Amino acid sequence: MPYTFDRIDANKLRVIGVVVGPRPEVSPGDTVIATAYFGGNEVLSVSDFKLTHKSVWGSNGIAFTDIYPVTLLGQPVGLPDSAKFSFIIKPDVFIGRQPFDSMRQSTIDSISRILMKPKDSIAIMVSGLSDSQKTTLGKIIEKMVLPAALVFTARSANGAALAVGAQFTIKYHMGLSTVTPPNNNPDISWVGICKVPDRYALGFEFFDPLSTGKFTMTYLFNKNNPGLCDSIIDIDTGNAYFLVADNGIMTRTDSAGGIVADSAMDVIMDNYGNRIVETFNYKWFYQNVNNVSDHDDTLMQINDDGSACIEMKPPGMVSMNAFRVWVATYDQMQSQQFRPTGMCVRPVHGIFRFSQEYIKEKEGK
Repeated sequence: MPYTFDRIDANKLRVIGVVVGPRPEVSPGDTVIATAYFGGNEVLSVSDFKLTHKSVWGSNGIAFTDIYPVTLLGQPVGLPDSAKFSFIIKPDVFIGRQPFDSMRQSTIDSISRILMKPKDSIAIMVSGLSDSQKTTLGKIIEKMVLPAALVFTARSANGAALAVGAQFTIKYHMGLSTVTPPNNNPDISWVGICKVPDRYALGFEFFDPLSTGKFTMTYLFNKNNPGLCDSIIDIDTGNAYFLVADNGIMTRTDSAGGIVADSAMDVIMDNYGNRIVETFNYKWFYQNVNNVSDHDDTLMQINDDGSACIEMKPPGMVSMNAFRVWVATYDQMQSQQFRPTGMCVRPVHGIFRFSQEYIKEKEGK
């Protein structure tokens, strides 16, 4: 089959994404908990963990110029499908390193040494400042943004080795008005498959209120209601199928019977008092688990348009009934140049159960 980016093949080592938490921006001294998600050939080990803050483009791609080793807090867990591990950001990471803004190195180092003191001492120091001094300190801290990249090596069962990288940001966060609140990772609370009769399928949009009652949903993952989940997906003739994930907007009915929408997306105010809301982008991956055909058009396929609801084509060859799907959600906030990208990955799996009518149609019987 021709290679496509969103299709995961069993003989290839693939990285779906690396989620850096508890947030994609951390402060010096914080403990980082990162989870790498893998697909395809089973990953047997992850090693050679390092951090870097500078990179340049060379003839062989990206080269890191200040890479240094990272000591993990315990062994990675979750293999072969994922690897979860943690490490500590050095408290003195800013000292001697120039962040995005072209401040004097002596200023960066001085502020860093102050903020390395115990939190109680810092709170007492800040409380003794005037309002104008707090504003000035906040503006300096807001500019102290240090890019970071975590790099490591993943090795799979067939002997493949792959260099993996995850970007995040190191930044101090304090309760000062001029310091932007930290970015939170998106949270996909559910993933499922919609069964839509053909008469409603053209232009179907799950999140449109007009679609209510025009589909049936099977949850493959539901964080808040796991009892609703089922791994069996019934496939029948006369229907279209859509992969759907939580889009970050939750609706509820208020006391007056009206519909109220609550957003899980981060909101900040810019320097002019404008309200800026982040947006979510989606990337889907899939795998035909049963190796029954070399013809792509007889297997499960998806039409990934970067949204939370995409069309899925069930297999035409009914001997392919086991599947895996991953959805990765990325956040984005306009005009925020140094704001890191938050991320969430949800892996799901299931079994197609084909009706006799569907089998007859596909097998020509």
